Amino acid sequence: MAKQRHLWNRKGWFYFRIAVPCKLVSKFACKELSCSLRTTDKHKAQYRALTLQRGIQLIFMQLDLGTELSPDEVKKIVKAYFNQALERLEKQMGDAHRQTKIMNMVKQSAMQNLSGDEQVMAETLDVSQYQERLDYLVPADYNFPRDDSGKRAGSHIAPFFFDGNPDAVLRYVLDENGLNDLEGFTPSYKALQKGVRRAITELQHQHQQRMDFEPDIQIQDDWFNDNQSVKMVQGVAISQHTISECFKQFMREEHANSPSKTNGKRQNSYDLWLERFGDGSISTITRDNVRVYRETLKRYPKNRKQRYDGLTLDDIAALNLTSDQYIAIPTVNGYLDMMRGFVSWLIEWKEFGDINPFDGVNLKDTRPEDSKRDPFSDAQLVAMFSSPVYQGCKSHTARGQHTKGSKIIRNAKFWLPLLALYSGARLGELCQLYVADVQKENEIWYMDINKNEDDKSVKANSFRTIPIHPKLINLGFLVTVELAKKKGQIRIFADVQIAADGKYSTIFSKRFTTFLEAFGIKTPKTCFHSTRHNFIDRMRNHTNVPEPLWESITGHRDGKASRGYGKSFSLEKRYEAIKQVRYPFLDDLLEHLAVTP
Repeated sequence: MAKQRHLWNRKGWFYFRIAVPCKLVSKFACKELSCSLRTTDKHKAQYRALTLQRGIQLIFMQLDLGTELSPDEVKKIVKAYFNQALERLEKQMGDAHRQTKIMNMVKQSAMQNLSGDEQVMAETLDVSQYQERLDYLVPADYNFPRDDSGKRAGSHIAPFFFDGNPDAVLRYVLDENGLNDLEGFTPSYKALQKGVRRAITELQHQHQQRMDFEPDIQIQDDWFNDNQSVKMVQGVAISQHTISECFKQFMREEHANSPSKTNGKRQNSYDLWLERFGDGSISTITRDNVRVYRETLKRYPKNRKQRYDGLTLDDIAALNLTSDQYIAIPTVNGYLDMMRGFVSWLIEWKEFGDINPFDGVNLKDTRPEDSKRDPFSDAQLVAMFSSPVYQGCKSHTARGQHTKGSKIIRNAKFWLPLLALYSGARLGELCQLYVADVQKENEIWYMDINKNEDDKSVKANSFRTIPIHPKLINLGFLVTVELAKKKGQIRIFADVQIAADGKYSTIFSKRFTTFLEAFGIKTPKTCFHSTRHNFIDRMRNHTNVPEPLWESITGHRDGKASRGYGKSFSLEKRYEAIKQVRYPFLDDLLEHLAVTP
């Protein structure tokens, strides 16, 4: 598992440690800040360490304002580097062309004195290779600093075969401008980092044009054009790039490897903005236009392409649709979030200013909690656990598990609904459980909901430990975990496949919906998430567990649910709370599934 930065375990107790930036050592009179987190609970320690880290780095940034670079200073530094590198490129290309000319002359001379077979071999000599390995990104005499392992950024023949690593080039730029003490978490460092990457991209484009002997060499990125005009809009300097130009670069540089489903949402939000306002300068992204965009979203229909294809936004507005025909408030906020991310990127690039007009415009979801998703009724749960999945099926296949038979197959389809009903965990949290996430402390088994691996996704601030309900142990969950461990599985539910959007829950959610429909359980407001509502309903209405305590189990962080979350509820208290959740009407249906100790 990945180790969280700044978190240390000493004899079972957790501590927080963070290095003080070199230029701030005199102000703190020490090189490191440390303190006890006063807990032996790993989950609590991770939460407290992350909170401390954010707060202390904010203090570092505020104390380090003296080295904060303005957008003009960042651009000046990057453009100066670009122009110098371009001069090196021009010189080296001239030398390379001369070398190529000489090599061609040598090749032709040799051809006249070679036999037939030797001429064929000589013809395969590609002299153009002498043009391709050029190092123009850094001066030939630059001595790269050594990294932590003692190696330099260039190779042993550095820097002629230097591979153009952007981080190494950034170190050169920082070194040349006396900014070696600039900390990586500061806005100035990040702006310089993006600027250097932008310069490298343009220099590679310049190199390619020269390799292709282009007669009219153009600068593709207007940021490096000296004649680019910049104007003031509402007191903020904004370049004349169009929204489409910036968005294409945003997607290429920031989200080339992002899940396709998420990128589709980004594209939809951008397309809708373009449909409403056209492809103007990024200066058109104003607070007033953002309000218009939000109003458009509030009256944007569900399934527009299927139901209203060919109609303009004005045509749709004239239809006077009912509220239930419009997209839901969370979907509206999703569009706004995607556009906010785009503008945040523009701000980081020092193209837009420092105020994001999309900040603070999200809508509040005023629908009653009960109207968003229904819990399953008692009758629906009885129907679910009366199905062949739990009473005996024919085979492992999807169809076979829906057909009556004599087999009990304890796979994801069997366990995930049970786990959700008795833990309140989200589908995504359960699908991605690792074998190592099931642990024991003080004789209490629990599930560790974490993001310790790259393929995991956990909702913000929902890291927690969930005691395993005695009913799940009685039904054999720990046996399933042990079998997965013996098979060498990393994840408990290896039969759950990851989808194109990078989530384990996507495919299973669709299959679970098919299961509900097959047995007449599905309704418009029920889905897998309804099991979580069942757990919350049991906690709220059938136990005496205080709300903050059961919220610490479910990982709530929105609205009033945030009250009490993060308080020091021990694993023992949470276990006593979770034991109170019962579904007595299911006891007879599940009795035959019990595993003998």
